[in-house]
Amino acid sequence: MNENLTPKESLEIISGMIKNRKTRLKSNGFMILFWGWLVIAAAIGQIILMLLELYSICWTPWLLTLAGGVFAIFYGRSCKEKRSEQSHLDVISGTVWLLFALNAMILGFVFLPLVLGIKYMGIVLILLGIASVTEGVVSQFRPSVIGGIISNVLGFVNLLLFFFLKDDPMLWIYTFVLLILGIFVTNIIPGYIIRRRYYE
Repeated sequence: MNENLTPKESLEIISGMIKNRKTRLKSNGFMILFWGWLVIAAAIGQIILMLLELYSICWTPWLLTLAGGVFAIFYGRSCKEKRSEQSHLDVISGTVWLLFALNAMILGFVFLPLVLGIKYMGIVLILLGIASVTEGVVSQFRPSVIGGIISNVLGFVNLLLFFFLKDDPMLWIYTFVLLILGIFVTNIIPGYIIRRRYYE
């Protein structure tokens, strides 16, 4: 790095870094809310279909996540074009959430029906907690860290429900309620805090 910068050049670098950080947090805030409400809508959709005893199609609301993935790719590209550069923090954040999404989808569409069953929600909540804590540490955003820790705890509670309420017919509903709570603390609350803080 050039140590002989003029005050004007130094100010421009600092201003650019602040602008990039705000742009990243704004886009992250939107995507956090987008995925949060999308997953909640899918979870509520499955709960309704299960209560109506439409078990053969109760998984279909989760197809929304595939459409959401396509939208996220195009939205992510448009956000990159607005930034003057992509920092290593952007790369870390993007990689963590990409890995979470890929693992959640593979576990849900492949391993849930084969071996995981009800335990799937607990595993996803734990992965969500790890991703949220990492995002919070990278962005120095405490609500994401707190939400991630709560989600992690909810994940273990979800797994414990499988052992203590194994024969309860409402067990699936309880696990979806825990998932929705996890999404609220990792996505909805932090997302709206980001919007309030950076969209003013």
